[in-house]
Amino acid sequence: MQLNIFEHADQSGLEAARACEAILHDIMAEKGCARIVLSTGASQFEFLSHFVEMNVKWDKVEMFHLNEYIGLSESPSNELPQIPEGTLPEICECRQGLVN
Repeated sequence: MQLNIFEHADQSGLEAARACEAILHDIMAEKGCARIVLSTGASQFEFLSHFVEMNVKWDKVEMFHLNEYIGLSESPSNELPQIPEGTLPEICECRQGLVN
């Protein structure tokens, strides 16, 4: 496992987005399409802001949104951080689904 430590969250998000872009390119070159899971939470915002700008054939991607808060009675999912509004349409000309 490679561990990367960055001084700023934005740089960490950019490097993570670049790594995911490279992985998606490799998978799509081999299989023609790919599946990804995106999770909720403020910790993902910097990553997502860069990920949507990556050179990915989004129409060949099937995306699932992992909402880890579903089913927690003390914290209904509609009151907790989600993927920022407007991000999913930017990302996906792809099929989308919710993973509970």
